[in-house]
Amino acid sequence: MRIEKLDLGPVMANCYAVSSEGNIIIIDPGVYNQTLKDYVMKNRDNIKLILLTHRHADHLGGAVELKQACKAQIAMHELDAIGLESAEASLFRYVHDGRQITSPPDLLLKDNDELEVGGMTVKVIHTPGHTAGCVCYIIGDLMFSGDTLFKGDVGRTDLPTGNYAQLLQSLNKLKNLKQNYKVYPGHGPETELDIEKKTNPYMGMNINNVADY
Repeated sequence: MRIEKLDLGPVMANCYAVSSEGNIIIIDPGVYNQTLKDYVMKNRDNIKLILLTHRHADHLGGAVELKQACKAQIAMHELDAIGLESAEASLFRYVHDGRQITSPPDLLLKDNDELEVGGMTVKVIHTPGHTAGCVCYIIGDLMFSGDTLFKGDVGRTDLPTGNYAQLLQSLNKLKNLKQNYKVYPGHGPETELDIEKKTNPYMGMNINNVADY
């Protein structure tokens, strides 16, 4: 399995291309810029699926144009598909010059769903907190954590449908995973789940002592 990080610009989230046996999954295409266009030109027929970790524009702003270019399906959690047309909830007013570039996803995902893509099995872990429908995707020994988990940090919870108590519950869910995973976050550098369990201050917080806000 091969992982490529595609540079979509300083404002955009990390975008990843995961390939195996000639099949490609694109994760979080925040903008359909020249980098992504060039990648599609070389790999158009091999791109099978577009995965979105959550509803924010810096993660999904290029998904519709990417789908039109390569005919791949778009998948995201069902809770973040609700009200996707809201520019406020999806934060399009902050990027893409305020233009809203969305369409309903082709596949609505739930916790523990599994998708088979050309020899790759994608497992969905629902990790609400940053948004109601945030997810992490596990592919083999890799975890794509979106804005749930960063190296030494976590995603903010003060945006629409964010919830700090839910985020801590989601981190506890990740903490209870037995296997170590290489973590590819939505922003910042890669890390490992075992490292975050030991060093990330948010993963050690007591959920019972946190007010629900």
